[in-house]
Amino acid sequence: MSRAIRKQAADWFVEFRTAEPNERGRKAFLAWLKESPAHMAAYLEMASLWDQSGALEIRAEWSLEALLDEAKSDHQNVVQLYLPGADEAGHISQRRHVWIRAVGLAASLLLVIGAALGIWAYSLRNTYSTAVAEQRSVVLSDGSTVELNARSRMRVRFTEHERHVDLLDGQALFTVAKNASRPFVVESRGTLVRAVGTQFDVYSNNSGTTVTVLEGTVAVTPEAAPSQSPPSLINAGQQLVIGAEGRPRKIHAANPGVATAWTHRELIFEDTPLQEVATEFNRYNRRQLLIRDPSLQAFAIDGVFSSTDPAALVNFLRARPGIIVRETDTDIIVDVR
Repeated sequence: MSRAIRKQAADWFVEFRTAEPNERGRKAFLAWLKESPAHMAAYLEMASLWDQSGALEIRAEWSLEALLDEAKSDHQNVVQLYLPGADEAGHISQRRHVWIRAVGLAASLLLVIGAALGIWAYSLRNTYSTAVAEQRSVVLSDGSTVELNARSRMRVRFTEHERHVDLLDGQALFTVAKNASRPFVVESRGTLVRAVGTQFDVYSNNSGTTVTVLEGTVAVTPEAAPSQSPPSLINAGQQLVIGAEGRPRKIHAANPGVATAWTHRELIFEDTPLQEVATEFNRYNRRQLLIRDPSLQAFAIDGVFSSTDPAALVNFLRARPGIIVRETDTDIIVDVR
């Protein structure tokens, strides 16, 4: 079995272990399995190595034959050994038999632990994430750069023909190195954003995905779009919002400075519902902003705030008529009087 096939199997295994694949991903995986029996064998081998630890069990009695049968069930390259102290039938004393069992289990555990650590390390190798209030700049192997906002996570999967990034959560600003023969694709909640060399921002949250283009043009294919429909083309200075249901809304003009204000540690709100304000605020602050009364969730906010100065927003809310703010060690609670 080739090294390339094993690497592909590891890619698919990590994909299914770290995220819930969408319909497109499941179809691609099934197509890969059907290409060759070696693909199925490689994936099953990878899954087996991961799951063996749960299958190991300590038995009360082991014979040499049982030990060999157990080994043969997992490994083809096993030969019979005649150990000192064994009779012609291969039986051994209880003490030696316990030692063989311990050695066998230890070897199996080392194999499983090694494989598990290898898969875990492989899954983290191309995964980047940020914590609360943390921002990170990542230079990819093709020369493209990614500015990753707070509480965000992405996985990079580059192949010979495509540069693929899964934005698993949060927000990122992509500056793509030009390569017409190797498109750059960002996937977020099933939506595909395809570019060759441009700059764009992708923001993923529970309400959907927002794509804002700063330079060049990108092609956006929402998950819910019919298979034959052409992608939506978004030019510099435009924005497209794809709702949580996967359907695109109308392309509209956008202020790129507002969309990327987060790169300068600023939060700019323009008639923004308070619930969305809270979602943004909570990306940068360990004390979470909680909207206690549902009637306040749609309360619109306008203003420019520093993401590193939570007190400014709290004081702003305190000054609003009809609103009361209570602070605890872990939360900032917004309620009605």
